[in-house]
Amino acid sequence: MHGIGLQSILVVFFWAAAVATAPAQSLLLPPDYSPASIVNAASQRPGRFAPNTLVTVYGLNLASISWSVSEANLFLGAIPTALPGDRGFLRLNNIPMPLLFASPSQINFLIPPGFRPGARSLDITRDLVRGPLIPITLSAAAPELFRMPDSFAAATHPDGRIVNAENPARPGGIIVVYGTGFGPFLQQDFQGLSPTRPLEIQRAADFVVRIAGIPLPPNSIFYVGVTPHFAGLYQINLRVPPLEEPNPTIEVGIDGDFSLPGLRLAAINSATPTP
Repeated sequence: MHGIGLQSILVVFFWAAAVATAPAQSLLLPPDYSPASIVNAASQRPGRFAPNTLVTVYGLNLASISWSVSEANLFLGAIPTALPGDRGFLRLNNIPMPLLFASPSQINFLIPPGFRPGARSLDITRDLVRGPLIPITLSAAAPELFRMPDSFAAATHPDGRIVNAENPARPGGIIVVYGTGFGPFLQQDFQGLSPTRPLEIQRAADFVVRIAGIPLPPNSIFYVGVTPHFAGLYQINLRVPPLEEPNPTIEVGIDGDFSLPGLRLAAINSATPTP
């Protein structure tokens, strides 16, 4: 398990999903969103929700301000469930959700780890104006990988450098890949929403990582679990296999339910000389 820089995760991996937003169109109009605009924050796919998953809602009139949670609150797991001045809430079955980012056209939030799979209803209230009630379903797991702006998978080297075209992964090397929605973990004996230590997912033995379409052998996967001090974030510590081609595809899944296809790992092939 390798500790990583919180700033790198915030700025590069998660907040990259936050887009430039326009001012609120009207404080008189209700928040406007739909089932298709509620997506997994890593893959941007709708319907990919599970306990301890980061989720993004896109729409209009979602908030009257632009706001983001502080790094200190995120690190401590003390994530607010309302915008400053109680000016906005996002609820599942009338329970306010922890908020990480809000703007007139986007809200990022966390489905807490204590939730159970099943049918839920989501609604957003802005300045006492309530939006539509949208049904969503939580699965036991909905694994998805975060991606960089260049559509490569979000990953780091053991020394914390981001895996990219300038610092690619190498066959035989160790990397850490990041995602959300990997499912329940072994223990939840911590306060707040951010685990303070590594916790492996309950079904780590069933977790599959495919690189270039080939599942990694179990002895090449060293850890699948939560990332300490970051709510909703999971990581996979793995050894890169031999590669015939550079930049192979990478997918993760459980019980045949895999992450967004087509995502690639920035990597050189086995024939490339090591400097």
